Amino acid sequence: MSDFEQIQAIVQILSLLAATVLVFLGIRKTVKALNKEDRYADIPKDLVFKSTRLIAFGLLFVALFFCINLYTPMREDGFPMTIIALQALWETVYKTGFLLLLPYVIVRLKNPRKPQQEK
Repeated sequence: MSDFEQIQAIVQILSLLAATVLVFLGIRKTVKALNKEDRYADIPKDLVFKSTRLIAFGLLFVALFFCINLYTPMREDGFPMTIIALQALWETVYKTGFLLLLPYVIVRLKNPRKPQQEK
């Protein structure tokens, strides 16, 4: 096993571990906020936003795990490992970046049917 393959395996293991931890932290944070006695109580919006961000970052790490495999042939063409890692990271953010921006856009958009309150 070459040095590149060892580093690639380490990065893949770390990205999957980070993804697992982030997704479960996001789910745990949401489940913990649910009140067992009053199931229909509103969950605070900031808690939902934070847990959604954690889950989205976890999914980003999963995508990074899969994109690293796509750029392994670049090693045979003589590219250094830093270029390969940056290319995999760029491809991951490029293809899944909308998932990270989607909650931000939803929060920032206002309902056009809702009239503005005058002060």
